[in-house]
Amino acid sequence: MKLTLLISGLLLCMAGISQNYTRDAGLRFGTLNGITYRQYLGEIKAIEAQSLIGKDGLRFRIMRQFFQPAFNELSDNLYFTYGYGAHAGISRYSNYKFLTRNYSLSDRTVGPLIGLDAYLGLEYNVREYPLIIELSFIPFFEFSTNRFFYILLDDTAISIKYKF
Repeated sequence: MKLTLLISGLLLCMAGISQNYTRDAGLRFGTLNGITYRQYLGEIKAIEAQSLIGKDGLRFRIMRQFFQPAFNELSDNLYFTYGYGAHAGISRYSNYKFLTRNYSLSDRTVGPLIGLDAYLGLEYNVREYPLIIELSFIPFFEFSTNRFFYILLDDTAISIKYKF
């Protein structure tokens, strides 16, 4: 009984806090996994930073995002998000390809990478609680020392974010 009251009280407090939020932070699960932080710059703009692990590397991504309502006949809480950004990081590799030739190294080594991102997403804002559930698609290309030019078109993920 006490636990039920405690949980109910916390949920009610969280619902009260979630009315006027300017930031959110959360976890991203997908092709590249990581943590995310977003600062809103108004009603329709935001800047998001992500720290990502995957594809034998570590990436830090910054994106500019824009929002607009989506599928109003279904729900007032659905938003279409789109934007652009850039990323930098490091990758581990034991071979690399230059033009049409593959080169193998005796040990795994680490090299820098830098790239540009596009951003498309659909997010659901849970109005009763300070939560956002998001499905995102972020195709990108990058330059690195192990793959001179690399394109990844299927960076999809589901994110769960807490608004504060």
